Amino acid sequence: MSRKSSNVGAAMLQPGRQSQAAGNISVMPAAEMPMVLTLDQLSPNPDNPRTSRNPRYDDIKASIRSRGLDTVPKVTRDPDGEPDMYIFSDGGNTRYQILSELWQETGEDRFFRVHVLFKPWPGRLQCVIGHLAENEVRGELSFIEKAQGIHKARSIYEEQLGKPVSLRQLSELLTREGLPVHNSTISRMEDALKYLFPWIPDLLESGLGRPQITALLALRHDAERVWDEFCLISDTGDKSFSDVFGQCCGRFNSPELWSLEMFRDELIGDLLHALPHPELDYDRWMMELDPKERNRRHHFGDPEPVSIPPVNSLVTADSAGQATPAQKSVEVAQPFSSPRREISGEPVTPAPDKAFQAAHYGLISRNRRDELLSHCAHLIRKVYGVLRLYRTVKVNRADIAIQTKEAQQAIEKLGMPDTDILTGKKRSSFSPPLRKAVQEEK
Repeated sequence: MSRKSSNVGAAMLQPGRQSQAAGNISVMPAAEMPMVLTLDQLSPNPDNPRTSRNPRYDDIKASIRSRGLDTVPKVTRDPDGEPDMYIFSDGGNTRYQILSELWQETGEDRFFRVHVLFKPWPGRLQCVIGHLAENEVRGELSFIEKAQGIHKARSIYEEQLGKPVSLRQLSELLTREGLPVHNSTISRMEDALKYLFPWIPDLLESGLGRPQITALLALRHDAERVWDEFCLISDTGDKSFSDVFGQCCGRFNSPELWSLEMFRDELIGDLLHALPHPELDYDRWMMELDPKERNRRHHFGDPEPVSIPPVNSLVTADSAGQATPAQKSVEVAQPFSSPRREISGEPVTPAPDKAFQAAHYGLISRNRRDELLSHCAHLIRKVYGVLRLYRTVKVNRADIAIQTKEAQQAIEKLGMPDTDILTGKKRSSFSPPLRKAVQEEK
């Protein structure tokens, strides 16, 4: 029996038997481990909330060119994504873009091969939160970018649970994952995406800060509250408040054009045109949209409705100078040095400056001081509420006497004034003497 000669060395170099599916199996590490990947194996994370250019892009690029990467990027791999492709799990998109530019500019291998730290796939939701947390530490995200990232995290979370997620639940999830965000802040972010971003995307993406966005949302809330109060008794046509507010926002969709004061003025003009009502003039809208008035209502509540006193009660009862009912109800401020007199069983309210002075010297407690200030503010609001109900028209007694066009329009709108008031027969005690018509013409 003859033996066949064989080359032992060649036989040892032959590959072993492999199954046809062996080449298609891609084993992923089960724990964190360092790796060296090329730029062709890396890809930006599509869920990264950053959409604008990093403001420190040029500084970071200069540092990487001279020193390389100071920190090792963290990457992961989506099992349902492209095979053999790794994405950044916690930030890193800016560094990837810089390395790509430096590789094209220099061709140096140190920019093409990158030392990374591989992390097992944590899930899409954790990747989004990881990017938010990484950028939050560096303070590199704008308010609207953070809002979009949190909104995306909420959508993914709801898709996983198969039911809606409340703001409180989302806040608790983000806090557990290392990104503490209060549910009230998330509410403002949702409002910014819903009411502002469709109309002023360029302005928001330019980096408009949280204080400006919060003030704009508060302005919108106050304007919508007044609109809902008067829209049922006014002819608004086919326009809705969202359309009026949005169209006004669209005219300020640029950082060079933005000014909250100018926007408020333009919005009031649009609201006057879209919601005509005799009680809604420019001054009324300015008061309703004033931040100071909003702060007052926040601390003291809405003013109580005040009934208009009859005209006869605002004039002197007779020539003898009897006190009017309105004068009798006025409480006069008294200094603390005088005894506390009472009128109709109610104590006299000290003046606000005296309340501060007494609290400063320790004569009254802080709580008592706050009570006095609150009561004084209530009286001022009560008086102002009466004055706010009166309307001013540019018509004088001479116009009514000769029946000018403006006077006829005023009479048709408000009615004919009392003849005794026009002639000066009825006159309040604090009003100056009525000048004669001849003197008025001069």
